[in-house]
Amino acid sequence: MKRLKNAYAGRDALVILGGPSIIENRVPLERIDRRRVTVFLESKALTPYFVKANLMPDFYLMFYLEKCKSNAFQHVVFQSFLADIDLTDLIRDEYQDEYRYLKENFRMFFEAFRPDRGVHKRFRYKTDVFLRDSPLELLSRFPETACLALEDNFQSYKESFCRLNPVYTCGIRPAAGDFDLQDYYALDESGPLPRVKDYSFLNSSAIALFPVLNFMGFDKVFFLGMDMSMLGSMEYAACYTFKSMAHYRKFFKKARRAFSGNFKENKRPFMRPPHEFAALEKILKYQGMNFVNIYEPFEYSLPVDGIPNISFKEFLNGTC
Repeated sequence: MKRLKNAYAGRDALVILGGPSIIENRVPLERIDRRRVTVFLESKALTPYFVKANLMPDFYLMFYLEKCKSNAFQHVVFQSFLADIDLTDLIRDEYQDEYRYLKENFRMFFEAFRPDRGVHKRFRYKTDVFLRDSPLELLSRFPETACLALEDNFQSYKESFCRLNPVYTCGIRPAAGDFDLQDYYALDESGPLPRVKDYSFLNSSAIALFPVLNFMGFDKVFFLGMDMSMLGSMEYAACYTFKSMAHYRKFFKKARRAFSGNFKENKRPFMRPPHEFAALEKILKYQGMNFVNIYEPFEYSLPVDGIPNISFKEFLNGTC
């Protein structure tokens, strides 16, 4: 990661987070000009839909490699195993075969973990396998895309990586105290490997993404598909894999304990927990970079408070 320090000073970054608003609004990803922006792709946003857009990302966000072992639908299946939920009557016909395959081959892909710590820890993916049509499998389509990873996590799952892509790693250490914005954005360079600080209230992606973008020297960061929902990514989002949103609601209510140990439902249906909105609001107050959200209206997404929200057309025209 040291090689990337200020390597992109003055450049603009585009982070594609994969919210289903991209598909719902038919956002033409192929029109993104990589000469103008450096493209980052969130782990589960790498799907067949993205591959067909013929947009090569410069960087793939692989901070937690286990998240790359399954697409968003496969992750829902995993959550159904955690919570003992039968999905047969809830999901669309075209996903039944995949569900049966994972169910019949459960022991091939999953193993017992720490059930004493809660339903969400009952099982885990085996370290040496990944699922077909997973982001990790699709990464082979982009051999020149560099991956950003956390060193210890990458070493734990390295045997299942098996890709030629260049990988840049940084370390991670516990934060020293309560959240401090300047401290959060500054990587610890006291050791041989730059390290991000783990403020526990942040979700796993935000722990590293924002400080690493700052470390690389970007001046402006655009976000696309930052829906802040729990529907999943791209064509594997729940609105496309479940028979209806009413069917997803049934799953959502029963599976809450499988989401996290302290999951708290948002009052707005299917949006991320309130503490994640609060965390994002704190993060985006940083004055060292300019943040812009590319927002296209969708029933299950919200504009981001505290930063400009522009349309994809305005982004293409460079009006912000």
